[in-house]
Amino acid sequence: MQLPEFDIRTKPPVRREWFALMPHRSQGFWWRVGCVVKAKRVRHGDHETIKQICEAVDAAHPEHRRHPCWYQPVYFVLR
Repeated sequence: MQLPEFDIRTKPPVRREWFALMPHRSQGFWWRVGCVVKAKRVRHGDHETIKQICEAVDAAHPEHRRHPCWYQPVYFVLR
């Protein structure tokens, strides 16, 4: 899937139910997915097409894959 150019001034729609499609991704990832959904005029309820968009963004921008979440354990020793 061809991804459009991303404009930082864009305020794309991001639905909460999309987060289950690709868990543990950063907000930048979902911003990019929202930009593609807005540019390609995809229906917000079409989860199969949005899943394909998520996979394309994930392949193009791998830096968003291992986003640390607030509930992951922290390993350090206090001295």
